[in-house]
Amino acid sequence: MCPWCGDSLFNGENIHKHHSTPKAIGGKDTYSNYQLVHLMCHQQIHHEKTQ
Repeated sequence: MCPWCGDSLFNGENIHKHHSTPKAIGGKDTYSNYQLVHLMCHQQIHHEKTQ
């Protein structure tokens, strides 16, 4: 399940890995800091952070 939209990750959309804690504030490139999200959800997450 995508943590952003709640839909299955296996619905045909592209999947991206997203840093739970951004690298800019100390997040690491570790499995525990990654979330799998849909491409469109990933774009929405980063768009909202810039608003």
